[in-house]
Amino acid sequence: DDDGRMRSGYNVGATVTLRWSSSSGAFGTGTNEQNITNEMRRIFIADPGWMLAYSDLERAESVCLAYLAKDEPYKSALRAEDHHAMVAAMVFGINPKDAREPYIPPFSYRDIAKRLAHATDGGGKPRGLARTLHLPEEVVADFQEKYFNRFGGILAYQEEIQERFRVRGQ
Repeated sequence: DDDGRMRSGYNVGATVTLRWSSSSGAFGTGTNEQNITNEMRRIFIADPGWMLAYSDLERAESVCLAYLAKDEPYKSALRAEDHHAMVAAMVFGINPKDAREPYIPPFSYRDIAKRLAHATDGGGKPRGLARTLHLPEEVVADFQEKYFNRFGGILAYQEEIQERFRVRGQ
């Protein structure tokens, strides 16, 4: 902006996977800060007396959910080098090494598992997710059934949260 600062707007639940996204700010300036590469970060300079820090919170949402839900199989999946491939293997019954194989073009098993897991964790339902992701509703429903069968703690946690809002409004 004119004052030399970078600004962005943050959108809650605006993505297909129900995660936060960022984009240009309210006045049309700025950018999606989540796409700024490490090389680009060098152009940012802290004000005198301040420091800039960057932390990659990879898996943070998933780890928080796993522990809040007390879901041991999900915690185990998150310890894998590629947890999206591990979730794909657990849900689709494939070898994790095959998770990047095509499933529904242009998506691999891993792609579908990643998108649907995040969206399912956020409370997405088959009809809406199928429409948004351009997938057959049966694929989404089948994924969610298998996902919740494998990671039952997540479903129980979601139901607990829904009950809290229903009963106490909090």
